[in-house]
Amino acid sequence: MGYYKQKVGFSLISNDYMSLDLVYSIVKSFALFNRIPELDILGIYNLLKDCYRYFGIIECYGFSASTNFVNFIGFRSYPIEFYNLGYHQYTQEIDGLYNHKFNYRALESLQDLFKLDDLNSYYDLTVLINNVLDCQFLNSDFENFGAFLPFLTYTLKTPESQNKSVFLENSYYAIKSLELLVEFLDVGNIANLSFNKGALYGYIKRNLRETDSIIYFKPQFTSNLEIILRNTYYSIYILKALNLFDLDKDKIKDYVRINIDYTNVENVYYSYKISEILDFEVDFNATLTNNLVKQLYIDDISEFYSCSNKGEINQEIFLWICDMARNSELYIECDYIESVSLGTVNTITASFSNLIFSEYGQLTSVAFKSSKFGTLYLEEQFDNTYQINFLIPEDLSFLPSVDGTLYIYDHLEIIGQVPIFFQTTFEQRIEYEIEEINREIYSM
Repeated sequence: MGYYKQKVGFSLISNDYMSLDLVYSIVKSFALFNRIPELDILGIYNLLKDCYRYFGIIECYGFSASTNFVNFIGFRSYPIEFYNLGYHQYTQEIDGLYNHKFNYRALESLQDLFKLDDLNSYYDLTVLINNVLDCQFLNSDFENFGAFLPFLTYTLKTPESQNKSVFLENSYYAIKSLELLVEFLDVGNIANLSFNKGALYGYIKRNLRETDSIIYFKPQFTSNLEIILRNTYYSIYILKALNLFDLDKDKIKDYVRINIDYTNVENVYYSYKISEILDFEVDFNATLTNNLVKQLYIDDISEFYSCSNKGEINQEIFLWICDMARNSELYIECDYIESVSLGTVNTITASFSNLIFSEYGQLTSVAFKSSKFGTLYLEEQFDNTYQINFLIPEDLSFLPSVDGTLYIYDHLEIIGQVPIFFQTTFEQRIEYEIEEINREIYSM
C-alpha cells in the first residue's frame, strides 16, 4: 500500500488514473525495439480512445492527460491536482489536463500500435489540424506573440492570461502534432499550413541567449539547466521543421559540451538529442552514462529516479534510455598488428558500447570483411570483447597491404562499422653456390 501513499496521505480515488506519459513511454520504447506485438494492442487502443473527448463550449476534441477521466470535476486529491497549468517550486513543470503534448503522444502511440486508422474511422482527425492552428497566440501587443497556447480552451481567456499560458513546449508539440497529422492524412506538409511561421520564428529568436561562444534558449520562468537544454532542443527542432534554422551550430555544441552533467539523466538525454538533430559529435562519457542509469534504477518497482539525489521518479526516463540504447552512436575500439609478414598470424580484437549498452545480446555478431579474406567472424570472449586470429598466406596477392571493414550486427542490422588496414611484407631468402666448369662460372 505504500506505493499509493501521497505526501498528505493515501489517495481517496479508487480508479486507476494511468498517465498518458506512461502509456507513450511504454509504447514508444517497445516500438524502438520492434516489440509492439508483445503489447496488449487492443487494450491500449481502448484506453487511448476513451481519452479522446469533445468539448462543447468551444467545439473541439482533445486527449486527456490520463485514463478514466470521465468526470474529474470535484475530485480533490494529489493525483488530479498534479494536472494544472503552471510550475511547482519554480522548476518542476505541472501539465494541464489537456494540451498539445498529450494530443501528440496519444496520436503517435496509436500510430505505433497500428491503430490510428481505427481512431480516424470514429473521429475525423482533420479537425485536429485546425484546432492546433487556432491555438497560435497572435496578439502582437504581448511578448509571447507567435507561440502556441496549450489548448484551444485558452483562446477564451483574456490576452493577458493567454500570454502567461505560453511556454515553448506548447509550440514544440503543436508542430509535432501538425507534422504527424498532415503526413498521416496525406494533406501536404507543414509548410503549406496556414499559420504565422514568421511570428513563431520571432518568438524563438527573442528568447535565445547568445554570447561570443555559446547560444541557448532561455525560458522566462527558470534557470534550471535541464529545462534550458530541453527547450534548446525544442527550439532547434521547430526551426528545422519550418526550414528556418539559422543558428550557429558550433556555439550550440560548445554550450552542450560545457554543461553535460552525468548525475542527471535528463541532462544527458537532451544533450544527446541536440547533438543528434544537429549531427555533430560530442565526446560523451559512455561509462559515466551507463553507471548513472544503473544508479537511478529502482529494482523493486522497475522505475527510474531523475537524478542522483533520488528525489523524484520520472516514468519518461524509460523511453529516454531506450532511445539512447537504440540510436546513440556506437563507440568502437579495434586493435590489430599494423604491419605483418606473409605467412604469419594477425589478431583483431574489438570492443564496443554506446551510451547505454556496455554489452549486447546473443544475437550480436562481429565480422571482418575484405576482398582478400572474404568474411571472417570474430568470437566473443569472456570479457565481452570479440577476437579472431587469422593467417596471412604466403601469397604475393596479399602484398603490399590488406584492407577491409569490421561490421557489428544486432540481429541482421548493421549498428556499427570501422575500417581496418594493415601493411604486409614478404621476406625471401635465396642461397646459392658458385662453381667453375671449363672456365665458365655458373650460379646455382
